[in-house]
Parts: sequence; structure tokens; C-alpha cells
Amino acid sequence: MTDVLPGSRLRADCKNVDWLSDKLNDLVLVSQTKSTWNKHSSVWKCLENFALLEAITLHWPLDIETIRSFTVWCLCFKNLKPSTVKSYLSSVKLAHNLKGYECVDFGKDKLLNLALKGAENVRLIESGFCSHRRAATIHMLMLIGHRIACSN
Repeated sequence: MTDVLPGSRLRADCKNVDWLSDKLNDLVLVSQTKSTWNKHSSVWKCLENFALLEAITLHWPLDIETIRSFTVWCLCFKNLKPSTVKSYLSSVKLAHNLKGYECVDFGKDKLLNLALKGAENVRLIESGFCSHRRAATIHMLMLIGHRIACSN
């Protein structure tokens, strides 16, 4: 079985630390389906490709600047949908947890959220979707109310 917990933290002074580590690894592996692990693995390879192509070294735990750079790279270079990139960020967070690191809460980073929102807006604009709606005036609401009242 694949070792998904290379940085797992167990008490080193336990009598059966190797056995406990193997059991922890086994339990984590069966916590998700094989296809889910494959998805995570694909994201982790994408992160490695990002680092290789951008000539950076990944230092764990990843700092927020690296996460932002990876996000923009996925959105602009890989042309991924914002929803896909959000899923990628969940896999990056899991990688932190599996390595035994605390992870920055990506959801609280304003710049990251603004970038994802901006990417959603760009996709809407490029698809020709127009969100300009007329405001509902009091006159329009009165007409709608009158029609509803008359229909009963």
C-alpha cells in the first residue's frame, strides 16, 4: 500500500511505533475512495509542475504567497474554472494535514477570494452573460401585486 503519511506524527517512544504508523497509514487510505485519492494525487502533481515551470522550491508548510501564485497559475495558465481551483486548494490543504502541518485558512485570505471572484466574473463576461437587470421600482411592484390580486 502507498504511504500517504510521510510526515505523520506519532509518539516516537511508543514500543510499536512502526506498527502504529502502518495502521495509521492504512486507516487514512481507506478514509476516501481510490478515485478521490487519484484526484488528490493529480492536484499534487499539478502543484509540482507549477513549481517546476515557475522555477520555485516548495517549502512546507506553503506560505500564502505560494498558494496565491499557484491559484493564479491554475486560473490563467491552466485555464481552470474557479470552482476547480477551489477544489485544488482543498487538496493542497489535505497535503498539509497529511504532512503534519497546519494550513493557512485559504477562505480567510481576501486577495485569494477576490482573485477567484474576479476569475468567475471574467468567465461570465467572456461567455456573453449579462447580469444587468433593471431595478424593481415601486411602480413595477404595484403592477405585479395588482396582477396577482386580480388572478385570485
